[in-house]
Amino acid sequence: MMKENRFGETLEKLMAERNISAKELSQKIDIPYKTILEYVGKDGRVPSKVEVFKKLSTYFEIPLHDLMFGEPDPETFVGQILKKTVIHTG
Repeated sequence: MMKENRFGETLEKLMAERNISAKELSQKIDIPYKTILEYVGKDGRVPSKVEVFKKLSTYFEIPLHDLMFGEPDPETFVGQILKKTVIHTG
């Protein structure tokens, strides 16, 4: 089952949390202002270039999965638990 993309909503939330405008963000990560505006919100367009995701992920200091889907990657979470768990057999 494919997860619903929440990129635009997540971006909007991150910008609000950090009190940064689209214009300020565009200057900080070197992406055109109008392009940032196209990404923001529920109906925001999803970037077609991986570089954009990397810039945003780095700027907001969050994993790519969180940026795309608005939540932590459950597989990563489960993997971390399994690494810390000792499984005894027999």
